[in-house]
Amino acid sequence: MYLSQGINWRKWKFAVGDDASYLPQAPTTGFLGIPGIGEPIGVTNPAPGSSQSILTLNTHAVENFATGSLEHNLNAATTFGASGSSILLRYPNGDGLNTNTVSATGTVVRLLNGRNSVSGTYLYSNFSYPSYNVTFETNTGLFGYQHKWTRNLSTDFSAGPEWISSAYSSVVPTSTNVKVTANLTYLMRFSSMGLNYTRGTNGGGGYVFGGEVDTFAGNYSRQFGTSLTMGLT
Repeated sequence: MYLSQGINWRKWKFAVGDDASYLPQAPTTGFLGIPGIGEPIGVTNPAPGSSQSILTLNTHAVENFATGSLEHNLNAATTFGASGSSILLRYPNGDGLNTNTVSATGTVVRLLNGRNSVSGTYLYSNFSYPSYNVTFETNTGLFGYQHKWTRNLSTDFSAGPEWISSAYSSVVPTSTNVKVTANLTYLMRFSSMGLNYTRGTNGGGGYVFGGEVDTFAGNYSRQFGTSLTMGLT
């Protein structure tokens, strides 16, 4: 169940949302792109209390993803945005690694001309595990470039270093990775389609203490009248 509300007021935009799910499977994808296991960045020491394998057949997971954001137009060419989110991942049957994730993001977008814009983003994330005395955090800096090839086709690419720090180096070693996001969007009169790629760190999907994840996604949506939109991801 996904609920959201947005408000536009003069030069400000506000939005809040909550996505709650109960699934008879491990979390591989979510409504807002919550990724799954990925490549472990930490060792299983202490070993998490999970009987999962990559192919999970009898796992049930409860997720709640709450978000809030604001955007402000500083002038005709510059926009500032900030957002925060909280993700709770729970396994009612005790066969997964309960995980809490808190994130905050700040972004400045500068319009260069009618076709090109650049952006700078800072992202902070904290991952913790209620059943274990383990936490780690990431700090990420991204530089982005957006280009409109035609009236309908646009691309958006961002990349930068992601610093992983932990007080429990025996479980999650301190390291530096690369975070990447890339989007391609094509708009038509009554429909739109897009492709997306992301690379970054998450909480491990309930299987390990942290994971490095590559995600590919495609989407298509079509508007029917003024009050109905249907989509496929």
